[in-house]
Amino acid sequence: MGELQKTMESQVVKEVRDTMRESIVAHVYSFPPSSRYTRRKEQGGLLDYKNMPYKVSRGSNSVAINLKNDTRASTMSFKNVANIVETGKGYTWTTSEYYRKEHMGDPVARKFTMPTAIKLQTSKRHVDALKKGLRNKGITVT
Repeated sequence: MGELQKTMESQVVKEVRDTMRESIVAHVYSFPPSSRYTRRKEQGGLLDYKNMPYKVSRGSNSVAINLKNDTRASTMSFKNVANIVETGKGYTWTTSEYYRKEHMGDPVARKFTMPTAIKLQTSKRHVDALKKGLRNKGITVT
């Protein structure tokens, strides 16, 4: 594995995950929780790195990270919590405010992936992490 790949998988992925976590806190956890569930956050929830799998791929002149939030409703469920939160559709607790709004035609979508992408695009934190990581390995970066 080359230095670029190592740097992408360590510093850059961490920066992207941290940015996603910030977006989740700002755009999801700023809304009140349903009284029926406890937010798992870093312990198996939306903020858990284990629920943010990634793949680094290289092209002839490019490197890309594909990262998603793959949080499940439970270990026995195939329901993707991130998708439910992003769309506001798929809630099953009938006493939940989110369920009620969804079934009245006014789902509460709490989008965090697009704000993550926008934040990275404007701040270039992931690019800075790549440059810093490569420089720390003695590679000249302009």
